[in-house]
Amino acid sequence: MHIIVVFCAVITLTFGDSDFSFSEDEKILDNNVAIKTSPPYLVRGLNFTVDIECKVRKVDLPSMASVFSMVIAHSHSTDHPLYFYVASVDALEGHSHNISHEAEVISGSIDNNGESILHIRFKFPESNLTGKYMCEVFGFDHIGKPVTKYSTVEVLPTDIGLLFDLIKESQSNITTLQDLVNKANSCLSEKQSFIETLTHGLVKNDFYSPLLFNEHHYYLRKPTNHFSYSEAQTVCEEFGGYLLELDSHPEYIFIVNYITTMNIDVLIYTGMTDEEKEGVWVNKHSPNMTATIIWGVGEPSGGTLENCLCFKLTPQWSMIDIVCVLTRNPLINYDLSLICEVPEAQCRWMP
Repeated sequence: MHIIVVFCAVITLTFGDSDFSFSEDEKILDNNVAIKTSPPYLVRGLNFTVDIECKVRKVDLPSMASVFSMVIAHSHSTDHPLYFYVASVDALEGHSHNISHEAEVISGSIDNNGESILHIRFKFPESNLTGKYMCEVFGFDHIGKPVTKYSTVEVLPTDIGLLFDLIKESQSNITTLQDLVNKANSCLSEKQSFIETLTHGLVKNDFYSPLLFNEHHYYLRKPTNHFSYSEAQTVCEEFGGYLLELDSHPEYIFIVNYITTMNIDVLIYTGMTDEEKEGVWVNKHSPNMTATIIWGVGEPSGGTLENCLCFKLTPQWSMIDIVCVLTRNPLINYDLSLICEVPEAQCRWMP
């Protein structure tokens, strides 16, 4: 017969007052140990509660095979902290301990398959509760050696005057935000008005659908048998724009490609003219902008009688000078058209 004797020892941990204090020197800081405080400041007489919560997931601590206990400790000093235990929870007993009796333990549990938590609350806190709080996590590594990790957070005193300043700043921020909202709404209204104006112009003046280039919309009118430069400018102004102005070669190429895809053979008027000085072609709406002109063969040819400029298919699209008021006739057997250029409505409300 074999007799096996098993000895079981129960170890009870006791502490004197000095055992409840320690420093950070022997511990390993780890940001995966999460500790937060709500609120993050203390105004004496105004705070009803201050909550300190410590959380950790074992999966976030790869060097720790198991979590055995969690402790929340407090130091009055933030520069040279000396901590005193406030509350704890361990896996052995499975429930939390209120060590300082100043705090109420809201919840505490160790879960090595999920999240461990220790949550305490100070009711009607006094200024002596400001300082630095530590969440200490104690466990064992994969070969059974003890491992301790921690993280800290501060609860700072706040002058009531500073609190009122923060309230005023918040009110000012709300006012600024409301102003931005009002400007945004105004911008949306302007956009809507812009769209309605363009839609009305399309229906009234029989234009093709526009194309957008460099924040400008270009509207090509369907062929007609009469053109007047001044009347055309009025039509374009109804869109919020003006007769086409060519300010750059890329814009010129865009327009040529646009009218080429329409597969039409018409004279298309632009907004350029030399009526003020013969041979000096300028954009009527923006005279200080340099006009881009690609003349057709033998153009310009009309002298002082032809002070307007249009596109003509000859056989490629190029530009000719022409009279500013024209009705289709046996000598000029072409339908007539024009292009309105309309800057896109912009919202300039952001600070």
